[in-house]
Amino acid sequence: MKKLIERWFSRSRRKKGTSQPETRLIHLLVIFSFLLGFGGGSLLAGGKTAIARVFVLPEKTKMPIKLDGRLTESWWSQAPPLGPLTMVEPDEGAPPTEKTVVKILASADTLYFGLICYDRQPEKIVSYTMQRDAQLRGEDHIKIVIDPFLNGRTGYIFAVNPNGARYDALIEKEGEGENPQWDGIWEAAAHRFQEGWSVEMALP
Repeated sequence: MKKLIERWFSRSRRKKGTSQPETRLIHLLVIFSFLLGFGGGSLLAGGKTAIARVFVLPEKTKMPIKLDGRLTESWWSQAPPLGPLTMVEPDEGAPPTEKTVVKILASADTLYFGLICYDRQPEKIVSYTMQRDAQLRGEDHIKIVIDPFLNGRTGYIFAVNPNGARYDALIEKEGEGENPQWDGIWEAAAHRFQEGWSVEMALP
């Protein structure tokens, strides 16, 4: 799976001083520990492992998140950010050149991801795709990889660009390829603001 991640970054990152797009990839390694215990797990973003914690919504909470990409609900302010995040390329393990905030909420039947992608050059954000299941190559996007069995060979991919266009796929070929024919049941919305863009995702 490491080679697959490296290919995503090599073709999608934004080079310093250019308008080439970047991928912000969050590789969630132990997502099932969130679902079972909600106590915490591991996050890999750029080759290092960090503690990730999930804020569990009260049991009777109804419609806790309105998916508009803005992260304005009070629940988000109570969820701790994941991290520290690190780079994969060009300097593996180095601090990111742009700040990214990642938070996770969990209800009885849905996992929510909230991401804020700050950008010091928002005018250079590249995003033109609108339709579902486009590859999103050549434009800015976030990509979440879920590895439920911790084997590095299978898993699920969920990606969103600043327009809210969604892409999903299954990881196959022992972690070296992806199958975009798979369509998962999930929702997402994106929002642009002066300092960058943000995303909310809901995975039932």
